[in-house]
Amino acid sequence: MKSIKSVLVLLLALITIIIFVAQSAFSFTQMKRIVLDEEQGKLRLQVEKEASQFYGTLDRIGKLTETLTYPISFAAPGDIGKLEGAVTGIVGSDSLIVGGGFWMEPNALDPTKRMLARYALNNKGEVKIDPQYNDESYNYLEEDWYKAGLVDKKYVWTEPYVDAVSKVPMTTAVSAIRKNGKIIGVTTMDVALADLSKANPGVESGPDGLRIYYIGFRDICFTSRQCQKHGGQNYRFV
Repeated sequence: MKSIKSVLVLLLALITIIIFVAQSAFSFTQMKRIVLDEEQGKLRLQVEKEASQFYGTLDRIGKLTETLTYPISFAAPGDIGKLEGAVTGIVGSDSLIVGGGFWMEPNALDPTKRMLARYALNNKGEVKIDPQYNDESYNYLEEDWYKAGLVDKKYVWTEPYVDAVSKVPMTTAVSAIRKNGKIIGVTTMDVALADLSKANPGVESGPDGLRIYYIGFRDICFTSRQCQKHGGQNYRFV
């Protein structure tokens, strides 16, 4: 009789221990999940804030690119001097812009010129027209950035690329110049990826674009747009 009671007591004790361990493990798992959910919620808010600031920067420069199209759409061949002033004024209005200008369709502004362009460089606040683009030797009509702007949108941003002259990773805002319902050229504003990164904390630049890096949160994407996972917890804009 005693041995049966001992076995029953032992079994009850063992069951109690098992239940206690199971409850403890369940409570720990639940607490861990709550903490992780709370941290991920905070991280999402931070990411959304940084994304809003970042796209605000892009929108500001995109609108400047679009603004340059207006005087050009009403210009005559003799207004080149005034247009050069408009270019230097807008390029110098934002410290993130390293250069910008306009690029016309064949014979669109001046019937005697197949290609007509003006481009200004912003060298630490000193903005000057770059004379190498003033003649017709540079065939910009076949450039990808030029073709990207020939669309019915206020402005577009190009894929990141390495500038052929400066060897600096950049991206370009492009806006179509319209006259009488027809696209007659584009305006452009160039921005270095490194400068975009400095102006927007949390965004890092790399050879393949801009991304944000957070350790341990694989499901966080920097923007509400579609993203492509790149290198574990790195996410690249597409």
